[in-house]
Amino acid sequence: MRVRNIATGLIAAALLSVPSPAAAAAAPPCTGAGCVNKDPVTTGCDKDARLNAEVRYRGRLLQGYYSPSCEAKWATVIGPPLNRRIYIRNSDGSPLFANMIHHVVWTKMVDGTLPAVACFENSSVCARPTIGQALF
Repeated sequence: MRVRNIATGLIAAALLSVPSPAAAAAAPPCTGAGCVNKDPVTTGCDKDARLNAEVRYRGRLLQGYYSPSCEAKWATVIGPPLNRRIYIRNSDGSPLFANMIHHVVWTKMVDGTLPAVACFENSSVCARPTIGQALF
């Protein structure tokens, strides 16, 4: 009888520890156009981010990221502060800027369902996808 109670307890514990499908597939905080001008870190869109484009410029690394769950894109720059801004822009809106005042800076997000470009302001230096396209 005691073995049966232990086995029943182990089975119940195993069933309770399996996450429900609803918990595993939580809805993203925003998607596509709903993410425009929102922060990728505070929304959590950075959790599944993929690096889609990058370029080095004056000791800094400019990167373009895409979140599949949020369908959003943003630019990040890593390196010493520079008296310059970075931006991301797509065909659906104005560019979103970030001042390079820290060693790691990122822009707010644009609609990731459209092609985007991430660049250093007042230059022709833009992040390029590894396959050589102008947009990511």
